[in-house]
Amino acid sequence: FNLPARKRFMKSAASEGLGCRQAFLEKALPHPSVGFRLFVDGELRLFLPAQEPRERVAAAMGLELQHLHVSEGKTTGARALIVAGRPELARRDRKYLHLYVNRRRIADWSLLQAAEYAFSQYVPGGSHPVAFLFLEVDPALVDFNIHPAKKEARFRNLAELRQLIIGTLHGLLVGFGLRAGPPGAGAPVPQAPQGAPGVQPAGQEAWTFETGASRAGAAGPPAAGTFYPAPVEHPVGAAEDGASVHYRGQLFRLFLLVERGDSLFIVDQHAAHERLLFEELKNHRLASQELLLPVRLEGVGEERVRGEGPSWVRLGIRVERGEDGVYSLTALPEELLCVEEELGESLRAGALSPEELEHSVLSLAACRTAVKDGQELDPRTAAELARRALALDNARCPHGRPIWMQVRRAELLRAVARPAET
Repeated sequence: FNLPARKRFMKSAASEGLGCRQAFLEKALPHPSVGFRLFVDGELRLFLPAQEPRERVAAAMGLELQHLHVSEGKTTGARALIVAGRPELARRDRKYLHLYVNRRRIADWSLLQAAEYAFSQYVPGGSHPVAFLFLEVDPALVDFNIHPAKKEARFRNLAELRQLIIGTLHGLLVGFGLRAGPPGAGAPVPQAPQGAPGVQPAGQEAWTFETGASRAGAAGPPAAGTFYPAPVEHPVGAAEDGASVHYRGQLFRLFLLVERGDSLFIVDQHAAHERLLFEELKNHRLASQELLLPVRLEGVGEERVRGEGPSWVRLGIRVERGEDGVYSLTALPEELLCVEEELGESLRAGALSPEELEHSVLSLAACRTAVKDGQELDPRTAAELARRALALDNARCPHGRPIWMQVRRAELLRAVARPAET
């Protein structure tokens, strides 16, 4: 029988209305080829004509169309269409992170986390992307009958779906990376302060930093707000590609000031060095060395070691089974000794995929090794660090923070009410 709920169990009219609107949107978003109308008390409140997925998401969710982009991918038994916003649209909540499987919205943390992982190098920690994931999965590979309201599902190919989401978003996100110029010509990566583990590729000149004040602490994400503010961003034209870089000094022992063409670049010295070190760690095979005291890995079984072991070996991580049957971490590269404790905890927990473990460990090692906030740099090293930062393809630190911001000469003139030069 189609009977209404008891009145005493119903919420206020406004709350019930919001629930009806949410149900309306969850039907309208995965069916963009169908027109929808939402009436409230006989009045038309929202009209969504038949349109493309990108236009449907923008109209239904109240987002700017120019900030949304579409990417598609496919794998055996599944295909994905993803409508995602630029990293600067990242929010403090997951209101605009949706997952639809076979046109039904579900809550699957593993697949939603795959989208967050894809964005992890582009948005700061604690922020969540704007992404609408539409998956079409072979019915033989998915079961919706594990939840009374079919809000959850069980997948036979969960790992493949995660990789599909990450891969589909990766191609899209590469285009979002801020870039100040062409890639560098293989100049050496500056080294960390003496006494801290660093990265020095064989045959390259070592760079050292002058000793300065202790780190004041890395800046956290902005305070709560609707959207994470977008940095000042301008595409670099061909006329600027050959512009020389002039180092102008250090500001607050935090930022490097660089003049290039008609622009001033303000470079975050810690974030810049962190990204450079991360790329070095990721792209070079690391040599292992024995640990004086092995780290016991209770709970790590033989099956997991057999499955994930090859990815650990690529990182220079050696895991061996002891006489008591418990595996232990017995060797690490020198560059990862600073994250030995965190690595052991991650291996014991087993919550990260091999790709996520690699990114987590290398980004943490780069962060701890990089030049610190409050540290004074000698001009020669600071200039080289700034030049390398402006040549990066991905101008964000491994944790997603922008490395630099750009201010044009014309913007400075307008700020002080000076007439534009002709």
